[in-house]
Amino acid sequence: MIKYMTSGIAVLANTSCSVASYHLFPHVQIRVAVWQNPWLTYENQGYQIVQGLMALAAGGLFGTGLGLGMPTVVPAYATDYIFTSIGEEFGILIAIFVILFYLIFIVRGVLIALNAYSRFDALLVFGCCAMLALQSFIIIGGVIKLIPLTGITLPFVSAGGSSMLSSMIQLGVIEGIAVKNGRRDEMSLKEMDGVLE
Repeated sequence: MIKYMTSGIAVLANTSCSVASYHLFPHVQIRVAVWQNPWLTYENQGYQIVQGLMALAAGGLFGTGLGLGMPTVVPAYATDYIFTSIGEEFGILIAIFVILFYLIFIVRGVLIALNAYSRFDALLVFGCCAMLALQSFIIIGGVIKLIPLTGITLPFVSAGGSSMLSSMIQLGVIEGIAVKNGRRDEMSLKEMDGVLE
């Protein structure tokens, strides 16, 4: 009962903070307005969103081909909007495979967290997976106009040294805990073999 009440209060607080930030900060209002209808502000704020949507549409199912698209018409084609470049040149099918890659990566990370020996290891891996999942969802969801866009990079794909470095560090943490889990499983198997002998 207390868990449900705490969860409800957390959701209410989060919603209240979102509504308050919308009314307090003008740039949040602009982002939401552009998200709702980017065609109204195509000449300035909505230009990038519209160009990204047109690039995805131009790619179609199988894409225009590597080097045959025009990703440079989207202002942030190598960072925030790298997903549109993938969708335009390789098609929606490969873009879906990119999303599936992130999904498999997150599921494997959660399985590693569930198999962790200590609670600290489990929370550490789960935190790394949650950060990568949230970052991927925000940027892909923003590019396809599912949610309002904010300027972050797509993990392991976008250009940017600090983003790649932080993603690789998180991957290293997850892999380190996976190796630790494997060594523990090997030790338990050896102990079982000793008992059986």
